[in-house]
Amino acid sequence: MRIVCLCIFFSLIFSSTGFSLKLVESNYRQIKAVQVFNLDSQYKNNLAEYFRKLKNSGINTVFFRVFQNYGDRFHLGIQSNCQSGVYFESQNTCVISDLLSKVVQYAGEYDIKVYAWMSTRSLSFLKHKYPLEVAYKNGDFVEGYGVSIFNPDVRREIKKLFEDLAYYDIDGILIQDDFILRYNEGFSRAAR
Repeated sequence: MRIVCLCIFFSLIFSSTGFSLKLVESNYRQIKAVQVFNLDSQYKNNLAEYFRKLKNSGINTVFFRVFQNYGDRFHLGIQSNCQSGVYFESQNTCVISDLLSKVVQYAGEYDIKVYAWMSTRSLSFLKHKYPLEVAYKNGDFVEGYGVSIFNPDVRREIKKLFEDLAYYDIDGILIQDDFILRYNEGFSRAAR
């Protein structure tokens, strides 16, 4: 019986009748994306031109940085009193500019999807406000990479930021890879 099944299987595969086996559907929308760390100041008064250029080059998705950390270049060369904050409306932190609403508007005009690229543990305004997670390094306990996700106040603030983002007509959120603990972190009192 096994030999008969194998013969049928191989005859179907190698037959000239055009039999083919389709393992994956190919009707998924292909993503052709850019990750925008910094919007150049040349588009400050003409975001439509930026999105027109993206569309003409085949881009259909934008991952747009919506947070500002110390030392980052400001989108569009915006001058702000905030050295660290966000580019969307929030009652919880310093708003540099509500640039996300404009990005969503202009991207929509060109049928480009927008994902808000958001940080978590490494947000400068949280690192300034809360203690960092404790790490174990070279036989000693030291400050870790970012704030402790075990701290309920930190979790509450991060949650509020994501709730603020949910009010926008975005297609999703790209969470920066800083949300996980590093291999030597997790030694804070809150983590116990």
